Amino acid sequence: MLFGKRIEDWKAEYPAVADILNREEVMWLNPRYDGTAPLHEHDDVHRQTVAQAKARLERFEPLLRSFFQLETNEKIESPVTYIADLQSAEGELPGTWLLKRDDLLPTAGSIKARGGFHEVFRLAEQVSANHGMLPGFEAYEAFQTQEMRELFQTYRVHVGSTGNLGLSIGLMSAVLGFQATVHMSSDAKTWKKEMLQSYGVTVKEYTGDYSKAVTSGRELCRQTPGCYFVDDEASPHLFNGYAAAGTEVKAQLRHLNIRVSKDTPLFVYLPCGVGGGPAGVAYGLKQMYGPNVHCFFSEPVESPAVLLGLLTGAHEKLAVQHFGLTNETIADGLAVGRPSRLACQMMDTSLSGAFTVKDEELARLQKAAYDTEGIKLEPSAAAGLPGAAKVLASGYVESRGIDPNRITHLSWSTGGSLVPSDIFAQSLSNPFS
Repeated sequence: MLFGKRIEDWKAEYPAVADILNREEVMWLNPRYDGTAPLHEHDDVHRQTVAQAKARLERFEPLLRSFFQLETNEKIESPVTYIADLQSAEGELPGTWLLKRDDLLPTAGSIKARGGFHEVFRLAEQVSANHGMLPGFEAYEAFQTQEMRELFQTYRVHVGSTGNLGLSIGLMSAVLGFQATVHMSSDAKTWKKEMLQSYGVTVKEYTGDYSKAVTSGRELCRQTPGCYFVDDEASPHLFNGYAAAGTEVKAQLRHLNIRVSKDTPLFVYLPCGVGGGPAGVAYGLKQMYGPNVHCFFSEPVESPAVLLGLLTGAHEKLAVQHFGLTNETIADGLAVGRPSRLACQMMDTSLSGAFTVKDEELARLQKAAYDTEGIKLEPSAAAGLPGAAKVLASGYVESRGIDPNRITHLSWSTGGSLVPSDIFAQSLSNPFS
């Protein structure tokens, strides 16, 4: 029994559950989706907090360039590129295909740099302000001083992660001077752990999955004086950092002369783990485009945490293991068994739908992206690529009277550029080793 229901009762009430439990790829269209409804607001997530996050990231950009010896004009942004060769290889589906290259984000090489860097920057401002040391907006080079570093060394930053969030939080915390600890699940990649340790970050490993790492890290931090826990399951500050991507995408599409309107809509496909990153991005895009952007999440067949949470309305109360799924996947960044409550709440009526992808398909698309476009993606970053085909076959487009030839399809690449070459080559040749 699960919340007073047998598995057969869940299947009867939600027919898609049967296919989910059979590990079939599922395309779920959200019956509560209302593109014209006002965006859900949270005490710490609304239009003003997203604008504040964008401004904060911009304030710290000069410091980032100095810390990591980046180009003078380098920003915490990633390009949008056409992927016409991949589109052709996948069967000449209609519309325009683009890829948002968060795999190229500076220093952290993943979407997690958006939320992760933002939360650490916010903490740095808060701590320095509490000690009367917050510099003026034009003098953020003060965050590099020995005096500031010694202050931050008296504080600890902890985070639970399957990999990429740990990288972004750990690297930025360590560079600023905080004592950083990353609590990592067993499916996190060894090279990510080693990279963190090279920056002096403490890595604690757990035999369980992501939820075990988060729960353990949260409790240890609670017992440790001067400790700040970055909570991927509930943090509005991570969420706001992700949502700041909305203005970035709008400017980039305008530069490409791509107009987003009711007749020329934008469809966005976002790989999804616990849900905070894709939900934040979707929220930011909805702020920019309203009903003219349609967002879909993609999850592995063994880890459809957010899909199950939204489908049943149970949100974070359900875990994939409750239904006998393993939460084991080659997409380590998406290996999450229980969704974020905040993400589910914010997306309940704003998300158009979600779909699942088998590991074999993730491996195929990872290789296809490299063979056709020369792009290095982690398996999890390839999860959005089948979105256009799945949505076009679902009836969603026809039911809204949209011309499929006038859609711009944007898949969000969440990481991959930092994967060591030998490990990437192995993942292409033997993805299940």
